[in-house]
Amino acid sequence: MNPNLPGVKEVRRIRGRLSLVLEDTEFGKVYDQTVILRLAQYLKPHWKMTLVSLVAMLLYIGTQIAVPVLVGEAIDRYLRDPDLSVPERVSGLHGIGLMFAGVVVLNLVGNFIHLRGLARVNMSVLYKLRSDMHAHLQRLSTQFFDHNEVGRLMSRVQNDTTALQEFMTIFVVGFAEVLSLILIVLVMMNRNMDLALLCFIVMPVFVVIMIFWQIRARRAFMRIRYAISGVNASLQENITGVRVTQSMNREKVNLSQFDELNAEHLDANLYASKLTAGLMPTVEVLTAVAFGILIVVGGRMEQTGSLELGTMVTFALLVQRFFEPIRALVMQYAMMQRAMTAGMRIFELLDVQPDLVDKPDAQALPPIRGM
Repeated sequence: MNPNLPGVKEVRRIRGRLSLVLEDTEFGKVYDQTVILRLAQYLKPHWKMTLVSLVAMLLYIGTQIAVPVLVGEAIDRYLRDPDLSVPERVSGLHGIGLMFAGVVVLNLVGNFIHLRGLARVNMSVLYKLRSDMHAHLQRLSTQFFDHNEVGRLMSRVQNDTTALQEFMTIFVVGFAEVLSLILIVLVMMNRNMDLALLCFIVMPVFVVIMIFWQIRARRAFMRIRYAISGVNASLQENITGVRVTQSMNREKVNLSQFDELNAEHLDANLYASKLTAGLMPTVEVLTAVAFGILIVVGGRMEQTGSLELGTMVTFALLVQRFFEPIRALVMQYAMMQRAMTAGMRIFELLDVQPDLVDKPDAQALPPIRGM
């Protein structure tokens, strides 16, 4: 835990120590093999649906990149070629139009199958995880609950499983973003190497900005994680101990403490939202710079005949999409760290063994019912 985070010292003074080994402000590694392998056991029963979702995702990405290429081909082969007659131009454009319509349909189908399959797998894994955690908590000894706050345990069952579910979505989306970025770079370099390298000039500036942004965003997400855990624990303690609170006439004191925690959660979320909102204008500016380079240099190359107009249009469409995968990957970095830590906490809780266990040859009790 970083005590220099705003509000951490005040929250700790009110709420006391954390109950489990891994604190809510700790971020894990982006890739933890132990968590991945154990999570894979939950994905194993759904491998067919996972495979279908991945194939559909590849179809979706491929068709997205195909659209700018088709537009460029239509311009260069049928609109700008002076040797073609009008019927040949019309026939060629009809063919491109049919291909374009087919690509759009495949794009929609691929996106639908991918999202539907991913949602089904995520919900199934989430259901199984929460069921296992609930059943495991029922078997633990009462001493375990004496040493661990119920509010924090509920945070593990609810928030951490949700974070792990987000990880599965982020992992697939991140893979798609990387693949999309690679395809965009390959297409641009294949169409015109010199112009592609000129458009990539802004990349170092973008990477430096993203590094500084990620450092501050990581601290902001850590602060949110700690704050929401404090709110959950405070709610649980005040609701379950409401009789003690009323008997001690501490309603105003407890409400004041909860207001502090709630205000910290609000401030943390507002600060993180400010950071996230500030990233989009940066992406837009760098995209505009790359687009300006394309217009100036590409326009001169087109005038001299060293660049086809269709290729320039293809570049313009691809440049607009180029920075989106990078921005998405950077924003998902902190979420990946949080998800890895959530997975560690979940499986750590599942590994806790009861203090009292039945002997292997213990006789089963007869059915018991209350009055």
